Amino acid sequence: MQKIMKVIIILFGILIALCFAYLIGLWFIIRTFPFAP
Repeated sequence: MQKIMKVIIILFGILIALCFAYLIGLWFIIRTFPFAP
């Protein structure tokens, strides 16, 4: 049971990290191009 919880926490952490990376990448793209509002 504890092993399953550990795997879920690791997967959740990876998902959050990917979301943050996506948002930071999007922010950099918006900042770089002049057509941003």
